[in-house]
Amino acid sequence: MDILTLEFIQIFLQIIVAITIIVSAIVLFTKWLRKKIVNIFIKEIDDNSPSCLATDSIKLSKLNAINLQHIDEKLNNIIINLNDISNKQTNNNEIINYMERSLIRLEILRFIDREPTNLQKISELYDMYKSHGGNSYMDLIYAEHIEKYKNKDDQST
Repeated sequence: MDILTLEFIQIFLQIIVAITIIVSAIVLFTKWLRKKIVNIFIKEIDDNSPSCLATDSIKLSKLNAINLQHIDEKLNNIIINLNDISNKQTNNNEIINYMERSLIRLEILRFIDREPTNLQKISELYDMYKSHGGNSYMDLIYAEHIEKYKNKDDQST
């Protein structure tokens, strides 16, 4: 795996984060819209309910309550779907982070195997691996490799 692949993965992650932000904005907008719709219907009931027509007022209230309930159900379904998308997005982010970490781990092992003297590149990859939440197994491999080649450098000088 080369640096371009890692850059592509980072760009992909940034796009996913942007989508998550957009989904959150949509959730907030639907909540705001729900409040506005309820306020409009309440105002409409107040404006169209003269006190002398109590039965018309009751019918209008029941009709508006049914409409509000239907709209509320639709908005709840939208919010549930958006929350589901957000949860899947979080899961995807975790999977992508795991994949990045695995690819970097393989790249470290490849460099240790094929270019063991390239300590600078191995250290760069190891730092990247740790920034993605790397584990102690690679800590041991890295430490052994660095110690081995630093000892060779010290003995040769």
